Amino acid sequence: MVSVAGLAASAIVDRLVDEVLDLASASWWPRARILKSEAEKLRGTLPEIKAVLGAVSQDQIKLRSLDLDAWLWRFRDAVEEADDVLDEIKYYDIEEKVKARDGEVSGRVSGYKRKLIDFVKSGFVNDGVLSKLRKAVKELEAVALDVGPFLKLVDCVNQDGVENRSNFRETGSLLTESAVVGLENELNVMVDWLTAKPVGHEKKGPLSAFAIFGIGGMGKTTLAQLVCNDQRVIGNFDLIAWVCVSDNSGAVDAKTVIRKIIEDVTKEKCGLDNLNALQNNLKEKVACKKLLLVFDDVWRDDMLSEWEKIVAPLKFGQGGNKIVLTTRMKSVADMIVGLIDGEKKCVKLNGLEEGDFKTLFYRHAFAGADPSEHQHLHEIGNKIANKLWACPLAAKVIGGVLSNGIDFQFWNKILHEDILNTHTNKDNVMNILKLSYHHLPAHLQLCFRYCSIFPQDYRFKKDELAKMWMGSGLVPHDAHQKSRPEDVADECFNQLVGKSFFSMERTNEHSGETGIEYYFVHDLLHELAQSVSAGECLRITDDDAVIPRTIRHLSIAMKSYFTLKEICNLNKLHTLVISEEHDSDDEIPLNEIISGLKGLRLLRLSMIREYKFPSSIGDLIHLRYLSLEGWWTSGEQVHWFPRSIYRLYHLEIMQLKWNASISINESEMKSMCKLINLRYLTLPFYSYHLIPRVGELSSLQELNAFYVKNTSGYKITELKPLKDLHKLCIYDLNNVNKPKDAIEAQLSRKAHLKSLELYWCHKPFRDGVRDEHVADNLHPPVNLNELQISGYVGVRSPCWMANQACCNLTIVKLYKCLRWEHLPPLGQLNSLKHLYLKSMNAVKKIGHSFYGNGANLGACVFPSLRFLEFDDMPEWVEWVGAGDKLFCPHLHELRIETCPKLKGLPSLPLSLRSLNIDNAALKALPQLYRVQVDNNMVGTSSTPLTPCLSFLKVHGCPNIDTLVGSQLLRKPEDFRALKEISIKRCRNLAHMPRQLLAKLPSLETLTILDCPKLVTSEMQLPPMLKNLAFGSYGNLEPSFINSLHDLSFLTKLEMDGCASMQFLPRAEVFEKLIALRHLEVKRCKELVSLSGIQNLTTLENLIIYECKKLNEFSSLLQPLSPSSDNQVDLSTGHHLKLNKLIIDHSALLLMEPLRSLRTKFFQIFNDSQITSLPEQWLLQNRLSLEALELSGLSNLHLLSQSLERLCSLQQLFIVDTQMLRSLPNLPSSLISLRIHGCHPELEELCRAQTGLYWPMISRIRYVQIWANVESVALLL
Repeated sequence: MVSVAGLAASAIVDRLVDEVLDLASASWWPRARILKSEAEKLRGTLPEIKAVLGAVSQDQIKLRSLDLDAWLWRFRDAVEEADDVLDEIKYYDIEEKVKARDGEVSGRVSGYKRKLIDFVKSGFVNDGVLSKLRKAVKELEAVALDVGPFLKLVDCVNQDGVENRSNFRETGSLLTESAVVGLENELNVMVDWLTAKPVGHEKKGPLSAFAIFGIGGMGKTTLAQLVCNDQRVIGNFDLIAWVCVSDNSGAVDAKTVIRKIIEDVTKEKCGLDNLNALQNNLKEKVACKKLLLVFDDVWRDDMLSEWEKIVAPLKFGQGGNKIVLTTRMKSVADMIVGLIDGEKKCVKLNGLEEGDFKTLFYRHAFAGADPSEHQHLHEIGNKIANKLWACPLAAKVIGGVLSNGIDFQFWNKILHEDILNTHTNKDNVMNILKLSYHHLPAHLQLCFRYCSIFPQDYRFKKDELAKMWMGSGLVPHDAHQKSRPEDVADECFNQLVGKSFFSMERTNEHSGETGIEYYFVHDLLHELAQSVSAGECLRITDDDAVIPRTIRHLSIAMKSYFTLKEICNLNKLHTLVISEEHDSDDEIPLNEIISGLKGLRLLRLSMIREYKFPSSIGDLIHLRYLSLEGWWTSGEQVHWFPRSIYRLYHLEIMQLKWNASISINESEMKSMCKLINLRYLTLPFYSYHLIPRVGELSSLQELNAFYVKNTSGYKITELKPLKDLHKLCIYDLNNVNKPKDAIEAQLSRKAHLKSLELYWCHKPFRDGVRDEHVADNLHPPVNLNELQISGYVGVRSPCWMANQACCNLTIVKLYKCLRWEHLPPLGQLNSLKHLYLKSMNAVKKIGHSFYGNGANLGACVFPSLRFLEFDDMPEWVEWVGAGDKLFCPHLHELRIETCPKLKGLPSLPLSLRSLNIDNAALKALPQLYRVQVDNNMVGTSSTPLTPCLSFLKVHGCPNIDTLVGSQLLRKPEDFRALKEISIKRCRNLAHMPRQLLAKLPSLETLTILDCPKLVTSEMQLPPMLKNLAFGSYGNLEPSFINSLHDLSFLTKLEMDGCASMQFLPRAEVFEKLIALRHLEVKRCKELVSLSGIQNLTTLENLIIYECKKLNEFSSLLQPLSPSSDNQVDLSTGHHLKLNKLIIDHSALLLMEPLRSLRTKFFQIFNDSQITSLPEQWLLQNRLSLEALELSGLSNLHLLSQSLERLCSLQQLFIVDTQMLRSLPNLPSSLISLRIHGCHPELEELCRAQTGLYWPMISRIRYVQIWANVESVALLL
């Protein structure tokens, strides 16, 4: 906590003193001379203050001096108080600028642009504000004068640091673990790599490197030790050396490291101290040897020159030396691997698999004891293990703690303690992680600590967090304004990613690399953030939390309004994030909050009901970031902000996101242009067209929608002053009155513009020639990266696309340009990576003009293209290849959808990872070609030698009749990366080789549906298959069913449209599916029994629908008797226990095994015969059922009275049940009630405050009730 106060204050104290001195020198104020004198005294004490601030990051001080802790918070309070006053002066300066521009002030202000000092000189700052500034500086000076006593403490701490430097944790190559669990796969990958022979006939390979990175405690050093002690590795190298690089500072000295290598190789002391002598000595030692060198625990990513010196002599070796590197930071791995000439590989350790982790955990927890004698501890042991996030070090440390007392009481105590700080050993998990944190610069420490206000496992986008940093004032101040704050925040973010404090995952709609990047803080690091940010950052999830008065950044998951009232006295708060978790009649006391939190920089509200800000929001004059998000369910219009919002002159980021419509008119948007510091404006899409005079928002970095109109304030010329735009979307370009007006937008002069979207409104009989002239005049800057054009009805390409003026494009999207027949020559754009063409109705042929012509045509077309998509191109018939030119040598994904006349594809490169074809006239799949490596060709140095294809989808291709002659799958054994195949609606596909699938070693997902002519002998399936869907084709169904018994890894099975299947696979077949968790049986019209399902002991999800005879047979069975809820003992295991059951006919519940199973989630849909719920079956599940969903039950008019007895039910969702008019009593456990599309009477009965059912449902946290299901569909 000590370092938190000190380091945060140090970030602004220099700037603050400089600004105070500047203002004091310029001010007309009579006491300005005194203010200047006090500021100069303060500057004189800055060296001593910085000496203390530079030491407070060391944890020893916290243990020695609570007085220092208190002084540091006093110092930070004083610094921020002075900063607030300066910020207030700047606020009034901006206010006068706005008034002057709008004609509200006359005489005294000349000119819009002037310095703050000129504003102070002019006398607009009143005496009271300057008095506040002097008071703040005086308090800061008084605190600074108390720094003296703490300098001795700093000296003492520094001396201790020197004494303890030799005790830093050092590692060696010998294993310290008696047995290692869970690193077998990584070890085998590394051993295979280390022992692989050089490519080709080379006897001497170049220096290669393998980097292992990940957060502390994940087993990096252990893995490196395993490698060094593996006999396969030992036999492959003449020398194996180990150097532990780290020390207390993390600094790397080339001479020291080289000396360590020599000493480890020779086993003798090295007395050399000259770099040249050391390098040549090492070169001689490795010249005739094959060396494996391990650099363990490397920290610094800013020591490139030192590593260049270290690596230089290692490039000499008999058979190619290899380096293994361990580090916590990917940036370190990237830096060192970047120095290597040979092969480079990286692996990230994310923790052990669940089974391996628990094995390791219990090995230490039951050390010296027999686990079978303590079965009663396994449940609580699993709860403890689940809090350790698969970290091997945590398993070892916490397991060792548990072994001190193998009894329930002791383990339960550990469970409820701060687990990671339980152990006081120097290898305490948190201490290990803190090493990484303490190696960060102060501004990165601050940015990392801030992340503790997010919930655990929170996924965030890069720009989301960067904007919050900016809004809360965490981005370091650029005194010379050479960098945008966004660029500084982006650099901070990238550094935290590179140093492994943030992890990234990408959402993929398909198996390619497309998707959205989300980041998260690993659970262990989130615990670290909470630990190091104590007193500064806090997230509250309950009303009993204790809030320190020093808190600056606060996040509240609101359950009641009591907590909000408690925060009103936190007058130092800069960040407030409120997430409403349930609906309530209480009003958020925002007036009280605003009156007590006048220093707020960021306010972010996430609501589940309609909310309107009070007028006092305009009093938050320091506010930089304002965000309101909501999923409001009243169906009423949401009110716009009060007009006082336009007094927030410091506001930089304004976000309003909601699902409801806005009650707003143009006059309320008229003053938006007063927010001249606004950089980002995010509104509901349909409200942008109301904003006039957008050109006056000259600080805007992004304009998500600008609608061109022919009225003043909305013409395209409004874009001219927006010179700093990075993103721009222009709509209704058909309203540009004269094509020459487009020139006045001056797009070509917007040097920072990276993303441009141009939209023409789709109106019939529009003038295509006019569109062409307008588009020509919207010439973007040369550095544009992303371009989208939609609705353009010109026949030709804009001139700047035809002449390739925008040569830096990386993404191009052309949509609904219905007359654009001849596409621009995009093939010669060397940076283009993503290309999307959709609804280009006039395109009939794609060929050489698309690739590029003339002298500029290189040896390769689309040299950098990764993703290529064609969609909805009804007239496209022919795709001509690139002839003797390489076509897309690095293509990763090709998508072709709804191109019904396309007859063929050109040859595609081996780099292709995903091929997605849906609705085309192809007669065969394309060939794959291997790029010949030629240094003169663009981008061919890293081309693969074998197919990279991992995803193959062929849907709706009626002209493909066989896969036997397919060039694509001619040698299936070469497709070692292919993981998923999906073939649907290929109605003339008649033959598939019986061994084709079995030869695909990595195939995990197989779907073959609706191929009625497909016939073959007994099908062989790969044993590693995890997901299988089949049905609706010739004679293959029995073949697939007979192959199931070998699929022990199968987790999901879907049988769809198996027309001849009367019975499910036999019980003995199902028994062998030991991993199956998900089963779907649908549209199997001849199926009459569900027998066999009861043998699926691992089944979690079961879905059955549209099985006609099954419904008929089940309707003839005896209903459950009123007492049947007691007939099956709920404590026995003789029935299935599911997570999810979904059916479309209630009679199926009378058939075993559904009759007696237990489930957590139950959905019944599209059953027009059901009039009331299956009461007795629901009662059987009263202890297990947590969620109930009823959908499309058109005759359901009554819910069972026994619903109240479902004591575990938490969620009830009812949709499209128009006959439902009433509700029974609901269980007290219910937290979510959603009814969409009921009878209007029921909606009225549930109306807030006045409805008959309101007293019953008002206690439920989430309530949504609408009679109109169509309006719900629009919102969803």
